[in-house]
Amino acid sequence: MLGSEVLKKRVEEVMSDIGDSVGPMDPLSEALGIMKKQGLQEIPVIEKKKLVGFLTIRTLTQRRKVPISALVKHFMVIPPRAKPSDRIPDIAEKLLARDFSSLPVTSKNELKGIISIHDIVKALSDDPALGNIPVETIMNFAPSTIKGDMGVLSCMGHFKLTGEDASAVVDDTGDYLGSVTLPDLVSIMQKPPRKLHKGHMGEKVHRDRLLSSLVTLAKTLNRGATVKDAVDLILKQNTPVVHILEGRELVGSVSELDIMELLLRKTKESGPLVQIAGVDEINAMDASELHQVINRFLGKIEKRSTVTAVTVRLRHHHHQTDTDKFTVNVKVTTPHDIMVREGNDYDLLLAMAEAFDGIEKGIRKRKDKRKR
Repeated sequence: MLGSEVLKKRVEEVMSDIGDSVGPMDPLSEALGIMKKQGLQEIPVIEKKKLVGFLTIRTLTQRRKVPISALVKHFMVIPPRAKPSDRIPDIAEKLLARDFSSLPVTSKNELKGIISIHDIVKALSDDPALGNIPVETIMNFAPSTIKGDMGVLSCMGHFKLTGEDASAVVDDTGDYLGSVTLPDLVSIMQKPPRKLHKGHMGEKVHRDRLLSSLVTLAKTLNRGATVKDAVDLILKQNTPVVHILEGRELVGSVSELDIMELLLRKTKESGPLVQIAGVDEINAMDASELHQVINRFLGKIEKRSTVTAVTVRLRHHHHQTDTDKFTVNVKVTTPHDIMVREGNDYDLLLAMAEAFDGIEKGIRKRKDKRKR
């Protein structure tokens, strides 16, 4: 059984050492420098040997301006915590639902280590069953993309809306150029405290910079690859996602989250694995209500195909200039397809309905096509 050994493990068997950390009174510029150098999306904030918070790249992307003179304490958040004795399936579900790529492992408020999605994927990497699973079984057939001529600020908005940690970059013809990650944008978010003199270009160059200048051309896979190939490449390149190409055309992607979902499916005795991210942010209804709503939408889809996994990401836009207040991104996995759709509306339920309706229509079309 895939992941049987990993699912038996405790956090203390898989977690990483603490590594780098910052203090609440440290300048934000220093913290960002460490995160950029180490490729970190989150870093623990420690005071007097006690964990007081996390500084996260995702939190910083919520801000249009990030003054480099600010202190870490003004931007840190309080993350969920893991205990050394927690089971890996429980922590995996918490990571998927809470929009963190890592969590602090504490005992009596003392930081013992860090447990991350990357750690769990690494622990799974030696499982021989991965080599027997085609990458198409879990890959996203409709990965989000960003145009190379997009500005950095617009790219930050894209990451904020999608909740992703990395995205493929394409040219005007749709050909694959490479990828960009949230840590790639760290230094761009550092805003000078003031314009030093007439003609000083520091801030404007950063804010107007095109995304194509930040693209990394990482190694990719083809559709004949296995999940083992994807896991190995993710670990080798220390990236949250690998892209699948046919020639220069982008045809899919596999992320650490996709691998985590594959692992967690094995813990479900019946029914699809349902993961919801962003509940804390919207404050519109609690998780139990959302599960009821999602199950109603799934009822219609399951009349056409068995559903094995569902991931729903919720986003609430707080800026007055936004035309849509809610964005709902839904990924539904069936034995034949992986469908991803997005809905936008002032009403959360209408946004969800738009996304799920798109999923249902897509599954119906592909089912009809297979019958021909």
